[in-house]
Amino acid sequence: LERGLPAIAQSMNIPMDSFWSSSFTFADPAADNARFFYAPLEAAEDVPAENRDSRYFAFWSSAFHMSEMDRKIITYSIPLLSEQGEVLAILGVDITLDYLASQLKYDELASGKAGAYLLGITRDDGLTYEPVVSSGPVYQAYFSTPGAITTIPYDYNNIVKLDAKSKTDLTIYASAQPLKLYDVNTPFVKNQWVLIGILDDSNLLSLSYRI
Repeated sequence: LERGLPAIAQSMNIPMDSFWSSSFTFADPAADNARFFYAPLEAAEDVPAENRDSRYFAFWSSAFHMSEMDRKIITYSIPLLSEQGEVLAILGVDITLDYLASQLKYDELASGKAGAYLLGITRDDGLTYEPVVSSGPVYQAYFSTPGAITTIPYDYNNIVKLDAKSKTDLTIYASAQPLKLYDVNTPFVKNQWVLIGILDDSNLLSLSYRI
């Protein structure tokens, strides 16, 4: 248990984390480590109580540290509503980036560990991607600088070029597959999550180079 009352941990036989605290402290509602709480809360409060549905306000967070001592995570959170639509609490779960990275099997993309995966978010229809988590050593080689990744126009379905900011002379190709995490007309639908497979041209076009 990372946050919560000791009595709950004891009654349910849940071990308490070494960084345990009895409560959350949010200094800034706009901070990354507070959005998992405030985003669904604020979205619910914008709708009349009689029209609220918890699923409508579900929110997937960007990557953040719950505290300086905690591992980086993403969260899924929804408001818990009474029968009258009153917001009683925010219910959520977290997933560590370490676990997510272990599920992105980058070595399936190309031999010699030449590929990489990126789980990211775009809010501008794929012009830029906010990195959430990546796997594969070549990703760090090309995109070690923090910040959004910019795409380069390329006329092919779901294939884009990524701007590696002069870290390599190779052309970096990416296949971006949207993940449907939000229904249409929900508050956070513009936060489009994507799974991106990445290869440079020397590996992607290796067969044509040999012909």
